[in-house]
Amino acid sequence: MTFQYTLKALELMLSDTSFDSAACEALMYQLIREDEPQFIQYLTKTVSSGTNFLLTANILKVLGKVTCSDWSDQIFTNAISHSDLDVRDAAARSLDIHGRLDILKANQEQIPWMRDYIETILLNSIDN
Repeated sequence: MTFQYTLKALELMLSDTSFDSAACEALMYQLIREDEPQFIQYLTKTVSSGTNFLLTANILKVLGKVTCSDWSDQIFTNAISHSDLDVRDAAARSLDIHGRLDILKANQEQIPWMRDYIETILLNSIDN
């Protein structure tokens, strides 16, 4: 499969509220193998543009399960301060999975329940 076809397949799968997470993970790994710089550029643009909140949140949910390199830091930093609450929630969950608590600590969340959720993640990390 070419990069563009694989990317389109991923987008189609993630545009549904009930997507197959394992299949999406496999597609993400395939995209990283095929053209990591282009995939990073796509992720950065998608998270930064903020036009398709469902797609963006679902990308972050799956990205949280994918082993990422340093390139994911900027993507998650942008996502945790995104205008959409579902995107921020997905980013917080992914950052928790990746253990990137430094990015969560720097966040200045305004929504009370989301701020409480992030504080709970940070407190639980101290206990572990």
